[in-house]
Amino acid sequence: MQDKEYTGYENAIQQATNATLLSIGPFLGLDESQALARAKESVNTLMKVIKAKPKPLIINGKQYMEYADWQLLGLYFGITTKVNNIEVINEMYEKTDKDGNIISESKFMGYIVEVSALKYSQVISTTTAECTRHEKQWMNKDRNQIREMAQIRAKRSALKDVLRWVFSMASLDMPENTAQFEVDEDPESLNMFKEV
Repeated sequence: MQDKEYTGYENAIQQATNATLLSIGPFLGLDESQALARAKESVNTLMKVIKAKPKPLIINGKQYMEYADWQLLGLYFGITTKVNNIEVINEMYEKTDKDGNIISESKFMGYIVEVSALKYSQVISTTTAECTRHEKQWMNKDRNQIREMAQIRAKRSALKDVLRWVFSMASLDMPENTAQFEVDEDPESLNMFKEV
């Protein structure tokens, strides 16, 4: 006998999935049954490719989804990303010169990047992300590395924003907070993913 609370949870997930399909499904050119079939097919294909990677990202015994994996899923659905804006983050500070005058200066700290996810050249999501020298692992990196990471984070965020429903429809768990495991990018855990 199924737990009533669990059954209620499943029904809530199904209702949310149906609502998502009503909003995004037609934009992707899919009806509900097509979207579900495509979601399962894409997750199965993606998992086979990711698990066959010669150097998967393994942290604490779990395999994680990297930015390139989100790109692959996006391409499967014809979704790409476009960088709209890159903004420098400077930190203002004051110092005193030898004559006792206070001088205001700025110091480079990082970048904030705005990225859109596109389907048929139409914007379907826009997100921002940043990377700064306030972060321990980026404190001593050069500007190009910091800018590249900010772009990767923003692109991944835009793709996740429009493709997270694929994992929900395929009844897969998608952890929310994986920033603590950042290596070269913020990965998503594949530990609970299985073929559906």
